[in-house]
Amino acid sequence: MLLSVLIPCPLFAGAAAYVPGEILIKFRDGTIAGDAKRLHASLKTVLKMELPKLKLQHLKLPEGMTVEEALRKYRQDPMVEYAEPNYMVHALETTPNDTSFNQQWGLSNTGDYDIDAPEAWDITTGAENIIIAVVDSGLAYNHPDFANNVWTNEAEL
Repeated sequence: MLLSVLIPCPLFAGAAAYVPGEILIKFRDGTIAGDAKRLHASLKTVLKMELPKLKLQHLKLPEGMTVEEALRKYRQDPMVEYAEPNYMVHALETTPNDTSFNQQWGLSNTGDYDIDAPEAWDITTGAENIIIAVVDSGLAYNHPDFANNVWTNEAEL
């Protein structure tokens, strides 16, 4: 999801899904901050995040305003260099080979009440030099996914 916030993706226009109620805009160089704020206020949009180095703003739209309507309004303003939907871009989609994965609701689910395990696995699936620290009630230390990476504090033995 972070990728979708950072990179507007006009190449996917019409084909890719985007976050409802959100858009990304970039003002032209020389735009005065107060003018940009007045434009947002006039359209009742809320600045969710600003990425100053990219000169990019992530906006939340008011209730009842469609992404298409917001894009049309922002694109009509001469201060706006571009306005795009907040496209959902997935560079990778790691699916584990664990036959019980679908039974582990907390790893990934449609309600997004999960730990986003597949998204984390798109970043890394681990390495021998990674130490697992458990701040919890326990761990199946002999489970094949953990056995080689569980550290034991020798001072406590």
